Order: sequence, then C-alpha cells, then structure tokens
Amino acid sequence: MDEPLISLAGGRLRIVLTQAGSVVVCVGLVLLLAGAFALGRRSAAPDSGRQGAAGVPPLPRRPGNVALKSDDGLTPDNAARQKGYHYLIIQGGLPTRQVAEDIKKFLHANKIRCTIHPMEQKHLGFMVKDMTPFKDINSPQTRRALADHVRHLEGLGKTYMEAGGDYGFTQSRDTLPWMEREK
Repeated sequence: MDEPLISLAGGRLRIVLTQAGSVVVCVGLVLLLAGAFALGRRSAAPDSGRQGAAGVPPLPRRPGNVALKSDDGLTPDNAARQKGYHYLIIQGGLPTRQVAEDIKKFLHANKIRCTIHPMEQKHLGFMVKDMTPFKDINSPQTRRALADHVRHLEGLGKTYMEAGGDYGFTQSRDTLPWMEREK
C-alpha cells in the first residue's frame, strides 16, 4: 500500500490522495485562486471598471491611503473664508473622505476652489464646500450670479457623472441653493 503520490502510467498522470490530502489540496487551490484574484485586482489599471462617456476621460483614482499633499495646488481644507458671506455646499452626504477628495480634485482641475469638511451630523459623511463668496443673497444681482454659478457647477456635475462619478452637484430648484454663512 506504499503507492507513490504521483505516478505516470500509460501516458496518464495518476494522483493518489487520502481524504486528508484531498482537503489540503482543495484548500491550497482555493488560497491560490484567492491570491491570484487579489493580485489581479491590485495590478489592474485603476479605472479598468469605469468607463466614461465618449470624449470624457475616466475620473482619476488614487489609492485610498494616499493623502493629498499641500503642494498639489489644491485649496487647503482650512482655508479662510470671509465672515458674513455665504458659501455654496457643492455636494454633501459623501460617504467617505476619499469620495470627497475625488470631487475636490475634479473641481480643482475645472478651476473651482473648494474645501472638504465633515457634515455637522457625522453619520452623514462629508461635504465639499465652494470658496466663491456671496454677500447679500437676497439682492437680485447676487441671485443672478448665484444662479449662473450653480448652472456652471451642475454642468460640471454632469461631466463628473459622465466620467463615472456618482454625484451631479444638483441644487434645489424650489429654494435657494444649499449654502452656509461664514461666522
């Protein structure tokens, strides 16, 4: 009964395993497949699963553990705002800081200065807040300027979604856009 584990007989490969040996081989194959799958996901192109619309490049992706550097040209999140002025919340309810950073980077590439902040109710995630100040939001002139700015941001939101993003930066049509007054 001292049969070899692997033998070649009549041009055929013969593998003889005990029940315990079969379990070890099956577990080894599962681990090998899982490792190959994980390695394949890590080495794949960052946007391989994200297709943008025709003519719209896919969104840039960075590993989640890479923080934005101060020399990347982005507005620092602690940038000062003018007291008494109103600032638009471009997008709120973002589930992770990484999603907010992707939006901030996209907006920066489109010449929109903005910052990231936790939502007041922490379970709601993060928000991206515009740096464009609006003084008297009740004046017709400011309302027109704000409406133009919102249309521009919503157009960028459409482009962002066409590039694979999940948010369109849509503002309310019934009331003033979502804004905060700097205290």
